[in-house]
Amino acid sequence: MGRKLSLAVAICASDLGMAGFLTSAVSVAKPDFQTTAAIDYAVFLAILFVHGWMNTLPIRYTGIINNLSVWWHIMGILFIVVVGLLLTENKPSAAFVFSQSYNNTGLKSDGYAWLIGLLQAQFTLNGYDTAAHVSEETKSAQRGSPMGIVMAIATSAVAGTILMIACAFMIQDFDTQIVNSKNPMSITQVFLDSTGIGWTMWFLVIIIVAMYFA
Repeated sequence: MGRKLSLAVAICASDLGMAGFLTSAVSVAKPDFQTTAAIDYAVFLAILFVHGWMNTLPIRYTGIINNLSVWWHIMGILFIVVVGLLLTENKPSAAFVFSQSYNNTGLKSDGYAWLIGLLQAQFTLNGYDTAAHVSEETKSAQRGSPMGIVMAIATSAVAGTILMIACAFMIQDFDTQIVNSKNPMSITQVFLDSTGIGWTMWFLVIIIVAMYFA
């Protein structure tokens, strides 16, 4: 029961994040648009319904989707990293990227704030155990399923770290873009200020589709 509940929470968290990015993309395309909690929640429910329908498809279709997801994530991250860094003119220093900290927890411990910050990336681990769930349909499952879990975690860790470092080098004004961002998604504001509307929309499409696959 606990395992099913935790999986449900992880899926809902990922879909709610995707809903936030969708409304964020709309606000970039239409600056007059102002999202609300009700709008975000309605979009979230629609995404949840579509994801539920996708899981009713035959295994051969979900296999194709999974393979497409792998390539989309890898090429998408590479695209954001390369284009984002090339177009960002006023990059921050390495000291800012690797040592700057912001503690808004209300506690004095920066270490605690750092640990809380790690929770933001935890949703990327919500699908690694899929290899175990579909092991009945996996060839050489005794070896393939554990390798699938290990490779999923390792790939996410490496690719995610590269993406986070690249995004940190795109931040030009921490207070304006992150702490007091005009956009509901701070990273969208970072992309917008660094690369302009056109490239930001491409970045958001990559992120939204990646979250949909997740």
